[in-house]
This record gives sequence, structure tokens and C-alpha cells, in this order.
Amino acid sequence: MNTFPEVDGKNLDGREFVLPRDFEGNLNIVFIAFQREQQLAVNTWLPTATLLENLHKELRYYELPVHSCNNPIVRWFLNRAMRVGIRYPGSREKTIALYIDKGPFCKALDISREEYSHILVLNDEAQVVWRSEGSCDVEKAENLSDFIKDAL
Repeated sequence: MNTFPEVDGKNLDGREFVLPRDFEGNLNIVFIAFQREQQLAVNTWLPTATLLENLHKELRYYELPVHSCNNPIVRWFLNRAMRVGIRYPGSREKTIALYIDKGPFCKALDISREEYSHILVLNDEAQVVWRSEGSCDVEKAENLSDFIKDAL
């Protein structure tokens, strides 16, 4: 079973996080995007994630845009662009930008392809207990909903 590695990040409101320690749910859904265009796929999951979070108080979801750039000017620019582009209420506080070495991060989570967004459910020990990739569809939404219901 894969375990979410320790990484530092800031949400788009400026709050600092050490993940996975600062994930707040007993179960946490994390949407990992490596490219700007993948936000469209992540957005297809947000209505389901929001509904599930409202139904299950032990569940939280987070968006994790992952970048390898450590240049502070580029970070500022990317964070500003993300803040402007966020449309869902409360999403800025749920969006934690990670500027990390992607190789070890992907290896720890068994992510072999960065051309798709990845959706992971983590238990309270930060272990990956469910996964999907790409856009949400009815089947994936039902599968996630059933899993969450059974797990909680």
C-alpha cells in the first residue's frame, strides 16, 4: 500500500501545510494535477467531492497542483494565476500548491504518468486506499461514493 510522502506547501490563502500531517479528515480525497490543463479534469470531480464532504463530516478534499519549479518569481506568478482561476467557493483554502521534486513524490504514490490528473483517497494513516485518474464520469463518481460510504 502506498503512503503519501511528507511535503510542505501553502494553500492559495497563504496558510502553510505539512502534508500528510495537516490533512484534516479521517479520509481525505486528494486531486493531484501536474499541468494547468488538468484543472479541467479536476473540476469535474468537485461537485461529487463537495457533496461527499457535506454528507460525511469525517471526509475532506484537497486540490494539489504539483510543480517542480523552485524559482520564487515563477512560484508567485503561478500562485497568482491559480488564485485568479479558482471559481468554486472555498477552493482557495483547499488548494495547496506543492513545489517539490516530483520524482520521489510520484514514486511514493505509484504515479507513473503525469499526463493525467490523479485522484487518491487517503486513510487516517495517509495510505492510498482508493485511486482513479482523469475526469469524473457517472461510473467513477458512483464508485467513489460507494467506497466512501463503506469506508466511513
